[in-house]
Amino acid sequence: MHWLFIGLVPLAVLISATSMLSLQEKCELCQMALRTVFSHFGAKVPSRRKLLHQLKHECRRHFNYRRRCLPLMKQNCDVIFHGMANNSFRPIEVCLILKECKEHDSSISVEFVDFYKEATAFPLVGFTDDIYNPFD
Repeated sequence: MHWLFIGLVPLAVLISATSMLSLQEKCELCQMALRTVFSHFGAKVPSRRKLLHQLKHECRRHFNYRRRCLPLMKQNCDVIFHGMANNSFRPIEVCLILKECKEHDSSISVEFVDFYKEATAFPLVGFTDDIYNPFD
């Protein structure tokens, strides 16, 4: 009987991981998931089916938010699709509708990567001081 109790303790910790998220963390994770999916499609969501597939994929990436995220995104796929179809998509607005955020919560910054911008490489600079000499 003692071994059964010890085995259930880690399981209880894993199950309660989602309930341990603060309201601010839930809001931020919701916004991050929506922003990532929106960016994945290059701000042009092709269909509800592809959106739902990508939302599920994104939810699975967030371990502590997964159990809350998956049913939330499945049930509200139409709301999310309409929000992303809007030219001025802001993740905070959709998360407010989904009740993951409150009115006083702050929006995370929406920064998209410009794939058409010229790529720059970081130069590898070596100095004589950087060389390891075991005889010094």
